[in-house]
Amino acid sequence: MREYITRLPMHWIMVPVFFILHIVNEFYGLLYNTIVFSYLGYYLLLTVIVFFVGKLIYRSNKKSAVWTTVLMSIFLFWGVFHDFLKGFGMPRFFTSYTLLLPVLFFLVLFFTWIFRKRKDVNKITALLNIIFAVLIVIDLTLIAYKYLSPGDENDISRNNPPLNIDIKPVPDSLKPDIYFIVFDEYASSLSLKKYFNFDNYTLDSMMESNGFYVAKNSRSNYNATPLSVSSTFNIQYFRENFEGVLTGAKILQQGFYTLNLSFIPKFLKANGYQVYHYGLDPDNTNLAPVKFSDKVCRKIFFIHTFPGRIERDILWNFKILLSSKEQLALWRRVSNSGVEKYRQEVMNNFHHLIDEMNKPFGKAKFVYAHMLLPHSPFILDRNGNIVDQSKKESQVSGGYIEQVLYTNKLIEQIVHLSTKSGGRPRVVIIEGDHGFRGDTPVPNTRETYFMNLSTFYFSDGDYRLLYDSISPVNTFRVVLNKYFKTNLPLLKDTTILINYK
Repeated sequence: MREYITRLPMHWIMVPVFFILHIVNEFYGLLYNTIVFSYLGYYLLLTVIVFFVGKLIYRSNKKSAVWTTVLMSIFLFWGVFHDFLKGFGMPRFFTSYTLLLPVLFFLVLFFTWIFRKRKDVNKITALLNIIFAVLIVIDLTLIAYKYLSPGDENDISRNNPPLNIDIKPVPDSLKPDIYFIVFDEYASSLSLKKYFNFDNYTLDSMMESNGFYVAKNSRSNYNATPLSVSSTFNIQYFRENFEGVLTGAKILQQGFYTLNLSFIPKFLKANGYQVYHYGLDPDNTNLAPVKFSDKVCRKIFFIHTFPGRIERDILWNFKILLSSKEQLALWRRVSNSGVEKYRQEVMNNFHHLIDEMNKPFGKAKFVYAHMLLPHSPFILDRNGNIVDQSKKESQVSGGYIEQVLYTNKLIEQIVHLSTKSGGRPRVVIIEGDHGFRGDTPVPNTRETYFMNLSTFYFSDGDYRLLYDSISPVNTFRVVLNKYFKTNLPLLKDTTILINYK
């Protein structure tokens, strides 16, 4: 066995295998297999090419294997190494590419030259074989454990206390049609006035005159869409403490994953409801995408590699060197089709919602619609037309207000349809999933991230269970208590700040 480990240099081919397995383990259940195997193929092919280049240099399989392992380790794990260096808190110069790239180039050349003189590489071969074999076994074991585990680690509500709901039978005629409509990043009128000096109270007045209840001091519970909407649908906070924690893409995607397992849709289905959803999942197959998008998946496999970090940390500087005219031309070539696609997706969701609201009253239904407005990118003016992109960079706050004005026109259509009389009660909830998260004209505090639009329409006009500072985690507790007699206690209205990497 020892002779086998020494003679056969397998470590070089295990480097990309370990790299891929480690990412699969870290993001288990959130990646598409097709992309996983695609990148495994890419990196294996590159490894083979490097190996044969090494054979031309050393005329030895074992030496070529060690050389390949060193180069591919730098290529694949550069981001990890660079982050490790920066973690020491040393002066910036010592972690800058100005110093590191020349040093790295010199070390690779020096290693390539000095390694030619080494005669015996059996011990190095055996050591590298063992190291990478152990690393692969560890990741395979962890992946197998996650696969066989009865719990779902991507469900961040799995540790929440059980909801002890005593459901009393409700006659079908008393079950309301429920419309839950989210306009992404729609701030409350109080926030718009305080931080943008924009008077949006005409919207509040219009809604109130049509029988809506406006919670003027509402705050969202989380400042990130996946956690905000997921906690709303689970009518609980997550036990994991996210306050002040630096959060990456994994937690946000787990928020979407959890949304698909959430309580409210299950509860309503069990009570005979038809459930419709239009918004977060482009195909409307799920409430939200279960896995990372193709673009994010590919970024995960690329961002920590050497070229991935060069692109992220260095190449963006060259874009600044382009003249404003060249920047605009480049932006238009890249994004014009994307802008139109974005607008179409938003309007498709809106039209689906309007169609549902216009349908004759029948079986009780729950409709969840999520529109990415007035959230960035700020591409639409107050009339819904695509704005001149040459002004895009200088109109962040102005662009947001323009999209608020356009969103108000959509809300007005929803409000007028909400009061449509029919054969069963009707509940319409229009919320912002969080407040505005960008820079405001007035220096802002964390409260802007949470000050959200929050309005309710109950067709019987009885709003005694509502209050002015209600937060989304209590939204459906009120609805269930009012229409299903669940007697759920209301939770404390709290804000939890998510910090993004």
